[in-house]
Amino acid sequence: MTAQTKPLTLSVGIPAYNSGSYIAELLKAVLAQKEVGYVLKEVIVYCDACSDNTVQTARSLKDPRVNVIDNRVRGGMARGLVEMLHHSKSELFVLLNDDIKISDHSLLQKVIKPFQNKKVGLVSGNPQPTHPQTLIEAAGVSTFRAYERVRYSIDEGNNKWSCDGKFLVFSRDFIQSIHFPNDYKEMANVDAFLFFSCVQNHFLYKHVRSAQVYFHFPRTVKDYVNWNSRNNSDIFILRKKFGTLVDKHFRKPSLVYLKAIIIETLKNPSGCIIIFLLGVYSHYKALTTHTSNSPTWDVISSTKL
Repeated sequence: MTAQTKPLTLSVGIPAYNSGSYIAELLKAVLAQKEVGYVLKEVIVYCDACSDNTVQTARSLKDPRVNVIDNRVRGGMARGLVEMLHHSKSELFVLLNDDIKISDHSLLQKVIKPFQNKKVGLVSGNPQPTHPQTLIEAAGVSTFRAYERVRYSIDEGNNKWSCDGKFLVFSRDFIQSIHFPNDYKEMANVDAFLFFSCVQNHFLYKHVRSAQVYFHFPRTVKDYVNWNSRNNSDIFILRKKFGTLVDKHFRKPSLVYLKAIIIETLKNPSGCIIIFLLGVYSHYKALTTHTSNSPTWDVISSTKL
């Protein structure tokens, strides 16, 4: 970006649910970013019927750029995203999960660079798991590493498998092209809905591998099953809107995936066997429950940092 180029305006949106113990750290990390090539206009915290001190903690920062929306009726992440997009007037919008950790002061600078190409509508950062503390979490990280090999075997990471709602950036043109359903449960997992909207609306999707944030994998059997069932439900729900695009982009290169699974199983055999069995159960649960999905999923509490 040249010195003569006008900096882009940027809004950050954080859908939050009972995040009082860690929202201040996340907000401080966002506000401390080096504003190179962009101007941070606002940070929107959408509190989704929080019953703790999230609202008070976010407002205590006393930064005029922090705008807290205190929604009293729980609506889920999809509704929170739509509400924040209605409030934002910036050229770029950054979506961050409330339970990630940021340690890179140049993080936002990295993810705006692809937007120099005006055809780019959606950009993802690179969420990475923290060091596992439980057997279930370690097994989940093994699965993550296997999919990571798949992710970077396809178009340098610019594919559905890298699109993670923990850290996404949208252009204003892409936002205006999205048709959000009236029933938010039709969006399934928000990240997949956004990816397929990007492809369907003829925008480019880019992944920035160097833009790393950190998160916890689910640490308990219950949380892992809920989390994985939610992800498995995606394909059934999204087919109704995006048709054959879903099967095309969910397809994995078989040999790469098989090799990745073998490598991770050799590293962590007991964990991978457990996670395989839980995965089979999660897939069955998704098959039997996807028609009754709610936009307000059960909270995966063990992922909170």
